[in-house]
Amino acid sequence: MAVSRVNHTREDPAPPPRRGRRVLTGWTLSLLLVSGAGCLALQRMEMTRGGAEETTVRQEARSGLPSGERLRTLSVGFHGLLADWYWIRTLYYVGSRWEEAGGAPPAMPLLQPLLEITISLDPRRLSAYRFGAFFLGGTDGAWAERVVRQGIEANPAAWPLYQDLAFLCWRQGRYREAAEAYQSAARLPGAPAWLDPMGAVMLARGGEPEVARQILEQSCQTSRDRFVREVCQYQLSLLRQSDSAAPSPPKGVPRGID
Repeated sequence: MAVSRVNHTREDPAPPPRRGRRVLTGWTLSLLLVSGAGCLALQRMEMTRGGAEETTVRQEARSGLPSGERLRTLSVGFHGLLADWYWIRTLYYVGSRWEEAGGAPPAMPLLQPLLEITISLDPRRLSAYRFGAFFLGGTDGAWAERVVRQGIEANPAAWPLYQDLAFLCWRQGRYREAAEAYQSAARLPGAPAWLDPMGAVMLARGGEPEVARQILEQSCQTSRDRFVREVCQYQLSLLRQSDSAAPSPPKGVPRGID
């Protein structure tokens, strides 16, 4: 009686797991858990202290969030990782609040402390400063300006922050400060060409048309950028007009901020 033989294909054993990577991941999670537990414990311990620390703790208790400085101290070199986590939490918070409000501007009491935590953990995250200027500039202009200036101090070569500062100053009617911010932005590497004449526009709107005219005429004569020259010529025509209809701006150029 013949006995059939079945050939079994021998499979190579699976490679052993990368123990080093799992150990590193475990240490990372452990440190984050310890940091979080330490924040809560430190917050509870300081509840009984007086002075400025007690005020800080009461503020944290109202928002339910630890301070950014405390997290930075306890995160033991994992600032960037925690900053990413709080930034994602900030975006989710804003999105959920807008969705709950059905499109109407919602109240966002946690936005300010969430942004402060993110900025404290990662002072070079420009998007957090700009987020605060955009969403809180109309409701808490003083806080938004303070945060943007803090961002400029930490990132002096970031022209978008100077642009945000100019916008905040314009909203408060501080046209000369807005002009200075635009001029500072225009001098930085990578700044777009249209920032160059914006300082003169702010001066014109702030009641200094002669100074604005001098800046615009100088830019028309010295700028090598055709777009900048067109913007300057258009703004000069606005200064020269009296009661006549405003001329159409060059293609791609907004009429300005009314």
